Amino acid sequence: TSEALLQASHEVQAIFQNASIGIALTRDRVIVRCNQTFAAMLGYTQAAITNKAARSIFPSNEAYAKIGQDASALLAAGAPFRTEQKFLHRDGNLISCSVSASAVDPKHPEWGTIWLFDDVTAERQQATELHSALMRIEAIKKNAPLGILFTVNRRITDCNAQFNQMFGFVQDTAI
Repeated sequence: TSEALLQASHEVQAIFQNASIGIALTRDRVIVRCNQTFAAMLGYTQAAITNKAARSIFPSNEAYAKIGQDASALLAAGAPFRTEQKFLHRDGNLISCSVSASAVDPKHPEWGTIWLFDDVTAERQQATELHSALMRIEAIKKNAPLGILFTVNRRITDCNAQFNQMFGFVQDTAI
């Protein structure tokens, strides 16, 4: 019935607008529709980003061409496309997003492609900082002229070579 169709349309619209991930519909390489989350993650209003060339959110022509090349065969075959990609925020900074895309209907490419964006910039920054901190700890352990040990619940979980040497342990037998 038309009432059921109208209700379903309202439900889809509510999901679209309230999703915690960015959603965009592209057709012919143009962003023709998006939700507020997508617009905000890139620093735009929905009105400002709608009808912009999709190329405008990529940091380079090469990045834009590569995602198109990587995605096109999968989307045409009806398979989803997934990647992690950097995008250009309106302020010029780059954001990292986990991206998933599907053709609206592979038999009708003119209907467009739905793109889902999850901003993972903070997580990637935290991972980078954690890796850097771990590398600094390893450098300190390796180069310190004194013995260093780490304990958890009164058990030695890690130590450096100097600690092993000071107490006569062979390699990591203190652990």
